[in-house]
Amino acid sequence: MPSIIHVFVTPSLVDEVIQVAEDNGSSGATIFKTRSSSHQKQETFWNVELEEQIALILIVTPQDKVKSLILALEQKFDFANTGIGQLLVTPAYSVKGL
Repeated sequence: MPSIIHVFVTPSLVDEVIQVAEDNGSSGATIFKTRSSSHQKQETFWNVELEEQIALILIVTPQDKVKSLILALEQKFDFANTGIGQLLVTPAYSVKGL
């Protein structure tokens, strides 16, 4: 089953994330410019310091590439530190065109 790797980072890190992913078997990604919408003042979202915008990078990949992509991204970016970003993986139950 394919998976979707979700990476939330500041816009300045998008090119680096894409390069690491491509160097480790990714065949592409979708990048969304995002920002927070909340009634309360919010300074972080999923451990990412909020700016005017953050970026969401979606990488759809076959299951056999997930582990190597995650390891490479975790080695390059320390997601455990505040302000770096957030990395999560979800199953993709139906993907056409991968």
